[in-house]
Amino acid sequence: MADLALAGMALRTGTALDDEAVISREERLDFTAAQSRAASSATRAHALAAWHPASYAC
Repeated sequence: MADLALAGMALRTGTALDDEAVISREERLDFTAAQSRAASSATRAHALAAWHPASYAC
């Protein structure tokens, strides 16, 4: 997910994350939207990130 990937680039080398990337729409988690982003091309993922940004849930 492009929006999270950009934030991830700021992490120190060797940092491990073990939680979930989530997309919230209408105050609910949207698993289908997250799957769509994960399976899309980089260009499409970037456009989808602008419409429905992902968050990192711990």
